[in-house]
Amino acid sequence: MLKKIKEYFTHKLLSGSKIPYIILIFFLIVLTVNIIYILIASKNWSGVAVTNSYNKGLNYNQTIKIAKEQEKLGWKLKYEYIPQIYNTTKGKFRFLLYDKNDNRITDASIYVVFQRPDNNNIAQSLNLSFNKNSDAYEDDIDFSIAGKWHANITITRKDDTYRLKKKFIIK
Repeated sequence: MLKKIKEYFTHKLLSGSKIPYIILIFFLIVLTVNIIYILIASKNWSGVAVTNSYNKGLNYNQTIKIAKEQEKLGWKLKYEYIPQIYNTTKGKFRFLLYDKNDNRITDASIYVVFQRPDNNNIAQSLNLSFNKNSDAYEDDIDFSIAGKWHANITITRKDDTYRLKKKFIIK
């Protein structure tokens, strides 16, 4: 029985002119998959991981100094996204800001840039000031797409600036 199977594969299935076609089909499949990956990659990623990377490297000591000053401030930010009931991409972002003694900060301004990690062209921003009615920094926002979002948050109060980045998912 084993001998008949071996003969079938060596003489009938892989005889003569079928081998070049099998090799050709294999390479065509590999080429097609590679072209699909190239098209997907070219549409989704700009190729720039860090803009002005050379200048940011030169200013690294300044970045460390700012981080130490920010740590001395000891500010804490609590935030929440409150989606609408029927459309979760629309809703309200609410921020609560505290100093290092856990006292509320109400005299700052918060600027937030929301950006998709997979597409730098999709971005939105909010410029928030304290809302006495809700006792928080808040504003309405309409995210165009559900999914992962990055928030670059800049908080300014008199001469102090506090920056942080947050990641979240809109479902």
